[in-house]
Amino acid sequence: MVGLSHRTAPVEVRERVSVPMAELVPQARRLLEAHGLLEVVLLSTCNRFEIYAVAPAGQEPGPGLLGFFGLNAEEIENFGQFLTGERAMEHLFGVTAGLDSMVLGETEISGQVKQAYLTAQAAGLTGRITNPVFQLALRTAKAIRTHTPVGRGATSVGSVAVELADKIFDGGLAAADVLILGAGQMGETCVRHLKKHGARRITVCNRSADKAIRLAAEVGGQPVPWSERWDAIASHDIIVGAAAADGYLIEAPAFAARRGKRAGRPCFLIDIAVPRIFAPRLVELEGVFLYDIDDLRRVVEEHKDQRRQALPQARALIAEAVAEGRRRLAPRPRGAARPALRPRPMTDDFDGGRRGWRPSSVTLRTLPAGVS
Repeated sequence: MVGLSHRTAPVEVRERVSVPMAELVPQARRLLEAHGLLEVVLLSTCNRFEIYAVAPAGQEPGPGLLGFFGLNAEEIENFGQFLTGERAMEHLFGVTAGLDSMVLGETEISGQVKQAYLTAQAAGLTGRITNPVFQLALRTAKAIRTHTPVGRGATSVGSVAVELADKIFDGGLAAADVLILGAGQMGETCVRHLKKHGARRITVCNRSADKAIRLAAEVGGQPVPWSERWDAIASHDIIVGAAAADGYLIEAPAFAARRGKRAGRPCFLIDIAVPRIFAPRLVELEGVFLYDIDDLRRVVEEHKDQRRQALPQARALIAEAVAEGRRRLAPRPRGAARPALRPRPMTDDFDGGRRGWRPSSVTLRTLPAGVS
């Protein structure tokens, strides 16, 4: 595993290596060919960018893989993370279970890992190592959510953004007009939590009008065409940026030119997109308060204590899963039967369908003494 995350790198570095979903396969293929890799899965989220790769025996590409995505040697040394073998496997299991997330125990990341794996698998980029390891990661995350309190009451980055909006606006969300820029997964999470917290008026603006209409209808909100986003920005109190973009969509000069319509009312901008869509210089404008995804850490800290107490249980399950992975991937004597490592069909059952899955060795029955 080679990568960086919210724990090792600030958002201005993470956004530079972020890869859009449509580019995951082309970028992974180019990386595989350039470095002679055998298998590769790219995981790119708002809080992390990680490369899970299998190299030929005796070859260790190392942290330099991040240079393929534009980081220089100093940045790789300062912000990069490099793990091999079982440590890489353990890290993936912890990431998938939400143990390495900004919001401890968040469930959104397991879906992102699953999507990254399925995308790579469909493109023929996975194989004998990554297939069983990623499937075991998803199974272990489900076991942790089912058998420990780590994910109980956990919130996503989107819901934390809504909680922040509720706190910073005088009168709370019930007195605010809220605009969501972007109707993807993060935008959907925000909209649903806004409704739950009693936002007075919710407007959804997205490049795809159909997605904006559908999402707004779910919560009794108002869709706005992307071409009218500036009028919407000028008339709303809280604006949550969740759109995908290669650079800033909202620059300070264009925003300032429309400030007159707000009649002196403050405007709160919450940027949960990576790359960011609100230019940092917006904070220099009078009456504008800007928070990016790293600023959400302060809110996140309030949620951690109860879930931290369940970490020993979660770590024990991960240790069992790593041992299982070691057994499955260990070289076997010539002629010995090898367990089938063909990938099982992946369905929503991995994320809690009615049939679900039955963990083999990943159960609570073999937890260490003293762990309930």
